Amino acid sequence: YTDWFDEVYRPAWTQSYEFSAQGGTDNTVFFASGQYKNEEGIVSGTDLERMSVRLNLSHKASDKCTFGFKFNPSYTTQHSTEEPGYTSSPVTTAYTAKPTISMMNDGKYNFVNKFYNPVGILNLNENYNKTKRLLGNASLEYKFPLNLEFKTIANIDYINVDEYAYLHPETPNGIDKNGVASYYSTNVTTWTSSSTLKWEYRQLRHSLQLMAGAEIEANSLNYSNMIASNFASEDLSSIANASQMEQMNEFGKESSLLSGISSLNYNYGAKYFLTLSFRVDGSSKFSPSNRWAPFWSVGGSWIISDESFMKPVSWINLLKLRGSYGTSGNSDIDDYLYMQLYSFGRNYMDEPGSTLSTMGNEDLTWEKNHNADLGIEMKFFKRFNLSVDVYNRKTFDLLLAVPVSMTTGYENQMRNVGSMVNRGVELSLATTVINSDKFNWVSTLTFARNHNEILDLYGSDTIIVSTKIRTVGQALQTFYLAEWAGVNSADGSPMWYDENGNLTKDYNQARKVIAGNADPKFTAGWTNNLTYGNWALNFMFYCSYGNLIFNQLNNELISDGATTELNQSATAMDYWKQPGDNASNPKVVQNNGSNSNRFSTRYLEDGSYIRLKNIQLSYTLPSQACEKIKLSRCMIYAQVQNPFVWTKFTGLDPETRSNGIYYYDYPKQRLFLMGLNLSF
Repeated sequence: YTDWFDEVYRPAWTQSYEFSAQGGTDNTVFFASGQYKNEEGIVSGTDLERMSVRLNLSHKASDKCTFGFKFNPSYTTQHSTEEPGYTSSPVTTAYTAKPTISMMNDGKYNFVNKFYNPVGILNLNENYNKTKRLLGNASLEYKFPLNLEFKTIANIDYINVDEYAYLHPETPNGIDKNGVASYYSTNVTTWTSSSTLKWEYRQLRHSLQLMAGAEIEANSLNYSNMIASNFASEDLSSIANASQMEQMNEFGKESSLLSGISSLNYNYGAKYFLTLSFRVDGSSKFSPSNRWAPFWSVGGSWIISDESFMKPVSWINLLKLRGSYGTSGNSDIDDYLYMQLYSFGRNYMDEPGSTLSTMGNEDLTWEKNHNADLGIEMKFFKRFNLSVDVYNRKTFDLLLAVPVSMTTGYENQMRNVGSMVNRGVELSLATTVINSDKFNWVSTLTFARNHNEILDLYGSDTIIVSTKIRTVGQALQTFYLAEWAGVNSADGSPMWYDENGNLTKDYNQARKVIAGNADPKFTAGWTNNLTYGNWALNFMFYCSYGNLIFNQLNNELISDGATTELNQSATAMDYWKQPGDNASNPKVVQNNGSNSNRFSTRYLEDGSYIRLKNIQLSYTLPSQACEKIKLSRCMIYAQVQNPFVWTKFTGLDPETRSNGIYYYDYPKQRLFLMGLNLSF
């Protein structure tokens, strides 16, 4: 008997140390810090080590001129595993490896019949990456006469990632080629720059601020990789020691964004506020004819509690009404999708070749949003703070990959295909429950509800992709699945409903239905901060209600005999055995030709949950005791993250992907922390 979860997962340690200092003179101010973090993964053999430095400097050269810079380099080394979901991933195999298979065989890891022994893979294969990152910026501010102020800032974000993987010749994915090594190098550089000119005017109760400027963003990516095989020795894992080159690849891509920006801010008597903004954005991700788009917004607020007619209402300490309406855009798609492209390097028998890669769409343009928001802020009885926001966000010219006929030579094409709306309400109520000399308790409740609906799909009524349907009147993440009807108690056959609502044993006759969506009906949070003398207790609950999760994992682990090479869930034991059985699962048949484990509402589950996300207890040493040991502050704390979750979901964790698909997820860890914070 082998418990593969116990073999793959472990309690993992994390340690983190940070030092910071700040100071300076009247004209020069600095902040410096350094951090070291070493974090083991809960999967054996995985870890992350990071070192980083931060330096901020600001200098006032004169009454008119101030400049500064920020410098933040970091270096990270991470040992990981293959992506969960792949057969060779230990995270996957921890589920699927049968408990009747031994871990060792004759003193070696058991890979008999190409069994993906997760422990052997973790110990023999190598998979790590080294990341060097540099964040930096430089800024300059200069004040001109007539209340004019110029500000410019330039930023750089440079990331270099070197990834290395080695498949040991004893493992199933390395044995056929006597070991395989791969190296991947990715360099990403993002430059951004913003220059603005601001003018301010203040006279009596009037305050006016005008701003105009330009923003530039340039992105570049360079990628290369090498894969080689056939090593002289299993101990020589460097690519240079391989005799067979399997693959060499290199490519680069660039994109840029140019924006003109402007805004107006006006307030009268610090009671009435008006904000106007206008910008024009141009993105290289679209064709020259569709590259530019204008966006604007208008907003205002009114502090009603400052009006004279509110003075008799003494229990209201603050009452503020605010609202806004505006437009915005989205260009978050891959580069060059508007162009019809070919990929080269698809060689055949030592002859160079190419294939179709991007279908192209010259009409591709910005995805646009119209946003309306109305909110109210209120403080009353000097201890309650209420905030309510109602919003309506309409998105049109949606950027979606639309399936196309395979006769075109492509699988899909990026298009602007429709519109949808998000409507909702967000609420926050904070209250000081107890406020005394020794004991204080502040509690905050949050609530959010969002309704998502597709309003239009240009040129198509419906787009079906795997378990989802995109159709007018439904949410974007709506499930569309064959309707499961349970198990026939007489013969153990699986059953579905057909188009007429009758029972059928033929999956091909099962009707597909809109079965709900992956979006929660509402989310809520409850945060509490309690202090008693020098002690402090903080905890937070989070709730998600009404969302569905498609447990694709059970398609393989409750397969009714379809995946006999894989371990099965304990839930699979409740299967039909004899006439009259009222079982959850059909009869088990070798290779299962009944299609009972095909995608259907059988594997759709309620994803609602309540989670205690965080709880922390801390103690701050009294100031007199700190002075004796030459400290200005000393705090010790203990914290637990994700200690408990309450849910009906049968997977390891209901907090899964936003699309509601659960499939060999890396489980969320429960983290125990103890820390010491010293200031001197």
